Amino acid sequence: MYQRMLAAVDDSEASLLALQEASKLARAVRARLRLVHVVDVMPHGVAVAAPEELAQAIRNEGKDILKAAAELVEEAGVEAETVLLEADWRHFGRAIVEEAKDWQADLIVMGTHGHTALVQLVFGSVAEGVIRRAPVPVLLVRGYHDTSG
Repeated sequence: MYQRMLAAVDDSEASLLALQEASKLARAVRARLRLVHVVDVMPHGVAVAAPEELAQAIRNEGKDILKAAAELVEEAGVEAETVLLEADWRHFGRAIVEEAKDWQADLIVMGTHGHTALVQLVFGSVAEGVIRRAPVPVLLVRGYHDTSG
């Protein structure tokens, strides 16, 4: 079964649900768990006087997200290590896959927001980028259910 699971986290409902699934699975199979969060420290179109201050604020926010995720996992009885990744927002999926490869993960777990086809076409998806590139299975957990039919 799985021995090294990588869970990509953000501050969304979908990520929380995926984190809960990753925790349950890691505990059940006694797998190692690595939590990753990706930040873009050079947001496009932002003109600021002190870009390093902005970059540090973005990193700090990412660290807070990882800390909260690690605390939730610990409450579920699983230890996890955390890694903050930096990438251009268009390459978040690639950054997650590269980390999974480097760490030799055998499963990637992440949430998906269940966007409509139009939103997907216009904005793309981190989950889609991961699925396209991942050399290992990817467990996607949907964040909400569209009941409109």
